[in-house]
Amino acid sequence: MRRVVYGTGAVITTDDVADAVMELAASLANLKTTARLSLPAAVDRDPGHDVVDILVGPGIPVLTEPAAWHGAEPDFSTSSTMLRMHPAYPYRQPPAGEGVSVRAETSVRPLPSVYGEDWDPDLHGY
Repeated sequence: MRRVVYGTGAVITTDDVADAVMELAASLANLKTTARLSLPAAVDRDPGHDVVDILVGPGIPVLTEPAAWHGAEPDFSTSSTMLRMHPAYPYRQPPAGEGVSVRAETSVRPLPSVYGEDWDPDLHGY
C-alpha cells in the first residue's frame, strides 16, 4: 500500500494505483495540461474505500510513500486500469518494424507520443 500525498492531505491506496497516478502526473506535466483524477482511498470501515478527486498537472507536486496497512489489500485494479486508459497516460511505442503485424485494411494509426522531444526516459522527464 502507498500513501499519495497531495497538498496538505494524503490518501492510502494500492501500489498499482499510486504508480498509475505518478506516471499520469508526469505525463500531464510534460504536456503542460491538468486533469482531475478520481482515486480510490482505502479506509478501515465498510465498504472499505472512498473516492477522492485530485487535480494533477504542471507545478502541482504529488508524492507517494510506503504506508502501513493491516489486513487484506483492497482490489483497486479497475481504478488503476481506468487511470491507465486516460488519453494522456504514457504508452511506449514499439520501434518501427516491430510489433504485431496487422492487415492494411484493419490497421489503426498509433496515438502520438505524449512525451515531448526533450523527454529523458532515464530521468522520467525531469
